[in-house]
Amino acid sequence: MEKTGVRSAKAGGLLAAALLLVTFVATSAVAQAMQPAPATEVAAVLPAQDSLVAQGEALFDKTCASCHQSGGAGVAGTYPPLLGNPDVADSAYVEDVIRNGRKGELVVDGVTYNSTMSSKGGDLTDSEITAIVEYVVSLSSQTLDQVTVDTTPPPKGDPARGKQLFRGDVKLENGGPGCASCHLAGPVGNLGGYSLGPDLTHVSGRLGGVEGLSGWLVNPPSKTMTPVFSRHPLTTREIADLAAYLDGAPYQQRRTYFTDMLFLGGAVGALILFAGMAIAWRGMRQTYVEKLRSRS
Repeated sequence: MEKTGVRSAKAGGLLAAALLLVTFVATSAVAQAMQPAPATEVAAVLPAQDSLVAQGEALFDKTCASCHQSGGAGVAGTYPPLLGNPDVADSAYVEDVIRNGRKGELVVDGVTYNSTMSSKGGDLTDSEITAIVEYVVSLSSQTLDQVTVDTTPPPKGDPARGKQLFRGDVKLENGGPGCASCHLAGPVGNLGGYSLGPDLTHVSGRLGGVEGLSGWLVNPPSKTMTPVFSRHPLTTREIADLAAYLDGAPYQQRRTYFTDMLFLGGAVGALILFAGMAIAWRGMRQTYVEKLRSRS
């Protein structure tokens, strides 16, 4: 019995020593990890200024170029240029506009712009906003001959085919949904089209005609459309055809009313359901005694 007790005591002592050793090693590792990294390592983690501008350019092309165009050249009379614009040299001003949006008249190089920019603060992280601000500020000191900007006018589209694409009669090549599943434009509407998305009848006037529409359709900057069409982008021809149709939508004959078929279908379905419940309830009102009598 004594030998067994001695062995147990020795085993317990070894276990306690092992636990102390593990605790010491773990504590040392945590303490070492919490030590500040050398200055050279921190510098390697932080992006260089040129790298931050490059990141901002990539993000700008995804979220801003649909209106301001690639390179920040803007759309004449609709979206102000950022290229050579002294107003965007102020990083605090640029960040505020990105986070909170802007509306109202703005004069750039003698041209008045009155389009509305929606807030992007909820769509971008702080680091993404910082990168875009750096890129936009860099554009303020450049001129058009310093930046490569595609000034080629968009190809002429077929409004009749654009109408078919909008309605969904012709499927989009990369699998995107037809526009009428959420929107209406001119005489075209569909199930729930009037209520699920904004009316696009006059979007051409708001975006600056075919040129503005073409840039907008490359990457539609909305919370709903961006994730969809980033995975299923429109082709160049589809963009041209849709822009041609939407540009002429305000001048097409339009029904004086639109019935929201989704709502109407729901109402009819509810009436059928309630009628079925009423019929079933009449059968359930028969008592057990009455059921026995009816079987006798």
